Amino acid sequence: MTFEEAARPFDIAGSTDLGLLVVHGFTSTPGSMLELAQALNTAGGWTAALPLLPAHGTVWTDLNKVRWQDWEAAVEAAYQALAKRCKRVAVVGLSLGGALTLNLATKHPELAGLVLVNHLIFFDDIRVPFAPLIRLLLAGVPAVAGDIKAPGVKEPAYAMTPTGGVDECRKLVNQLKPQVAGLKMPVLIFKSKEDHVVPLRSATWTLDQLASAKKELIWLDNSYHVATMDHDLGRIAQESAKFLHSL
Repeated sequence: MTFEEAARPFDIAGSTDLGLLVVHGFTSTPGSMLELAQALNTAGGWTAALPLLPAHGTVWTDLNKVRWQDWEAAVEAAYQALAKRCKRVAVVGLSLGGALTLNLATKHPELAGLVLVNHLIFFDDIRVPFAPLIRLLLAGVPAVAGDIKAPGVKEPAYAMTPTGGVDECRKLVNQLKPQVAGLKMPVLIFKSKEDHVVPLRSATWTLDQLASAKKELIWLDNSYHVATMDHDLGRIAQESAKFLHSL
């Protein structure tokens, strides 16, 4: 799949009343989530909608021109469109997509459930707090994308990390953190034990904060950050299907 093909929004028709909104990560594309969405469609007959986040799938400098609210609005629009087709909606998000999933959930308690894969809440990079200044001095830094353990697998993502986009990620999670404790819908969290992009505490902190009666954290032993394209894809699909069937 070429970068251009991976950047297209995908829609997979299903046969049940549950729809899945599937949200990709920062600097990436819907193609990074496509195999998981297809596997879930096969496992449960669920409709899956994979939108393209604003300023993604074009050129990396575009991510220096958007605000986190633009991503929020795109996810909201995709949710509203899917909710018109399906009686219930669950959301699956990777990395930034996971943060946007939680953000959507703070506004829609009616969501059937959430699946988070290596979702973003905290940063380990000591430069991130200085992102408001760095973005004024430097447009981009080497890519964070492509953190995959499986040999020969390449994430369809930008080759640079835009500093303005990083600052918007920082703003998103800072306003999100105080709201996580109010979430009560079922949540399944996957976390790679070896993730070179998002620290382990993003998963453990979220698990502790959630008010959900049904919540679980599954550790992944054989994948890096982009676990939806890595060795543990099959396990993520299997456990997610089990979770979604239980809703």
